[in-house]
Amino acid sequence: MKRLSTAAFLLGILLFTGNALALDNVKISNIGHAYWAAPLYVAEYYKLFEKHGLNAEVTTVKGGSLAFQSALTKSVDLTQVTFEHVLKAAARGERAVSFYRFANAPANNIVANNALMKRGAGKSIGDRILALKGARVALPSAGGSNEKLLEMLGKVYGLDMSTVQRLYLGGNPASYLAAFQGDQIDAAVFAEPVGLLVKKAHLGGTLVNIMKGEEPRFNDVIFLTLVANPDIIKAKPDILRRVCAAYDDAMKIIHNEPKKGIAAMAKEFPSLSAEDNAAIYNAMLPTWPMNGKMNVGQAKRTIAYMTALGSLHVKPDFDPTPYFTNELQ
Repeated sequence: MKRLSTAAFLLGILLFTGNALALDNVKISNIGHAYWAAPLYVAEYYKLFEKHGLNAEVTTVKGGSLAFQSALTKSVDLTQVTFEHVLKAAARGERAVSFYRFANAPANNIVANNALMKRGAGKSIGDRILALKGARVALPSAGGSNEKLLEMLGKVYGLDMSTVQRLYLGGNPASYLAAFQGDQIDAAVFAEPVGLLVKKAHLGGTLVNIMKGEEPRFNDVIFLTLVANPDIIKAKPDILRRVCAAYDDAMKIIHNEPKKGIAAMAKEFPSLSAEDNAAIYNAMLPTWPMNGKMNVGQAKRTIAYMTALGSLHVKPDFDPTPYFTNELQ
């Protein structure tokens, strides 16, 4: 066996250390601590960013508007935010670009207490929405995607939104469960595990299941995406490509190796029981696409529901293609 000299051995250590430290920093903002962000958490847990030569600095912020502004102003390299924010910025004459789709439908269901569940039992989706008249509804933040979803459904089905009392509880699922337990709210628009937690506590259930496609307007749209300022895309295309590669690896784990995906989420949400964690994972799995690619049809469906809501005002011939790209994947 050939033996290395002491000098060669030390040189090898230095080279190894140098390579280990040679990671490019990438700053990412994330909206709240929620289960829908599984691709990010899986990437972190299995060190997929490091695999692609990146040191990911992830900052959690409250609300989509703050997250979007962090990307628009280039205080971060990219953010996880809905395509809705990109389109609304376009209508204002500002440009940000979605470059990876990691959710194809809203992960936010409408959860309700037992009284509302009883009132809506066996009813059409429209009647279930109308059952929210006079209700106290919890949301993460003012003007966010959850609130816009509720407003759109209210408009479509004739709910007078002035009768709905809105309370903003942030991004922690435990806050919603506590509010139901304290009879401070009647309903909530939020992602799992809120619905599961409320059901297990015998406090209510899911009144409208958006994730299962009960409202077709939200199916196969461009929903949650990775977004960057065009200047960052121009300056750091290689770094953003490696971010996409890390997310691709995470998506493969999520879909092809669910046990590994569930293990990562158990680490991220340690307060969940193994049973609850697996149930939430399987419930949300259809909302995570196999890859991050987007198309014009998906963009136009997003524009359609936003226009119906009144939250987007663009000309009929508005072209969404400058506001999303697949070129970094």
